[in-house]
Amino acid sequence: MLDEQDIEDRLVAIGEHQPADELSQSAVAAARRRLLDADPTPVASERSSLPWIIGAVLTAGLAALLMWVGTRFTPPRESRIADKQDDIHSIATAGPDEPGPKEPREDDPGRFLASVHGSLHGRFVFTGKVPEMVFEPVTEDAKFCAPAGVKDETLVVNRANRGLANVVVMLFLEPDEKAPSPPESFVCDTSVEMTNQLCRFEPRVCVVNTQQRLVLANGDKIGHNMRVDFFENPPVNPTIAGFDKQEYVIGAGERLPARVSCGLHPWMNGWVVVKDHPYVAVTDNNGYFEIPVAPSGRWTYQVWHEACGYVREVAQNESEPTKWNRGRFEVEIPAGGALDLGKLAVASSLFDL
Repeated sequence: MLDEQDIEDRLVAIGEHQPADELSQSAVAAARRRLLDADPTPVASERSSLPWIIGAVLTAGLAALLMWVGTRFTPPRESRIADKQDDIHSIATAGPDEPGPKEPREDDPGRFLASVHGSLHGRFVFTGKVPEMVFEPVTEDAKFCAPAGVKDETLVVNRANRGLANVVVMLFLEPDEKAPSPPESFVCDTSVEMTNQLCRFEPRVCVVNTQQRLVLANGDKIGHNMRVDFFENPPVNPTIAGFDKQEYVIGAGERLPARVSCGLHPWMNGWVVVKDHPYVAVTDNNGYFEIPVAPSGRWTYQVWHEACGYVREVAQNESEPTKWNRGRFEVEIPAGGALDLGKLAVASSLFDL
């Protein structure tokens, strides 16, 4: 009796076995009939083998169809390599998947991007007769403070170049207006110190923002009282022993400078300027000021001095005096550039001398 393997071997031998994808059911049946006629013994597995043969033929046909489709629609090898290289380049240059920056709203008070800033500087000079220095009488601790008295530093003018010291220049904001944020690269000290030095406050005008700590220190060997009369923040009034200090966190900005005084030594006076932004400066002994990081665009600034309050009239660069209502003036600061206001002359008539 012929089994399946015998039939396959004979088909190969007589040259009638073709590749599986070219076989048909009728061809296989014809070959089987010829083999059976040659050997009358029935095939034992004829009925059981028929499904296997049909499955093989269908599988071979499906494989041939898939190969034809793949050949028809697959791009050449060179094209596939180029596409893969493009994919690799795209992944390498895409960078991390991060959200883009939000567009600022027109009604946002901090609408200027943090990276768009410039700077503002200038020099205040005193015109008119320079006042003589006045000495305050020393009523307490005279042997230590100054037997001949201490200088009245309400108005300090440099006699060599007429520079006006302790002028405060600050960004002016409406009550509901918020200052734009400084750039991320801007770093300020964590604390600002005002100290007692030979029975006077140093510096006389201290600038601190709400992200800093205010340090009230005593550099003298005798005790001092440092009272700060805040408007928006709770007043402080510590008595500080010699070579000691106290720190304070100030929660809110102040619209006006806050007076500092010493109840033990009544001639001692100073000022603390508190803002929730860094756009403020105080002139040095040459009258020079600089706000190194200032928001670009058109803004209003306000000028104040303890001897006259708001500086209401200024002659800029030898021009005619200009009225500054409540000490305010407008400037246009270029992005990434510096605006030099030049020489800002303040007449002696503005001061109560």
